[in-house]
Amino acid sequence: GETDGIDYHFIAQDEFKLMIDHGDFLEWAKVYGNLYGTPKDQIRHTLAEGRDVIAKVDVQGALSIKKLVPDALFIWISAPSIEQLDARLRDRNTDSEQDIEIRIETAHNEMKLVHHFDHEVINEDGRSDKAASEILDIITAEKNRSTPRQIEL
Repeated sequence: GETDGIDYHFIAQDEFKLMIDHGDFLEWAKVYGNLYGTPKDQIRHTLAEGRDVIAKVDVQGALSIKKLVPDALFIWISAPSIEQLDARLRDRNTDSEQDIEIRIETAHNEMKLVHHFDHEVINEDGRSDKAASEILDIITAEKNRSTPRQIEL
């Protein structure tokens, strides 16, 4: 039910693998059986226009980006607890029991990596507006730093 160019930019698997070989991705990963990546050209183009880039990536992707662009801003966004994450996944009613168990196990492992991020925002149930406001506050504070971050690809 996802739409090309809106939800994602869909690329044939052979083309995706060629792009990997050519180093065209800032980060890429196989997640739950699907290939996902962030093309460098899109990021470069947006930064060249003087605009900010917000990349929604998993922990693996964030750590890959951090290796290439260590001065980028990294914000960890999470549910208040594993129990609430489990409830959210079940309430969505889109994943099998096995998929939910894999996602919860992955979340347990990923939580050990939060120290690699610059900020943490807890997305409380029914308070996504609060989480969004906190993220905007972080970005505003970063834009007002006396020594701006140097983002180069």
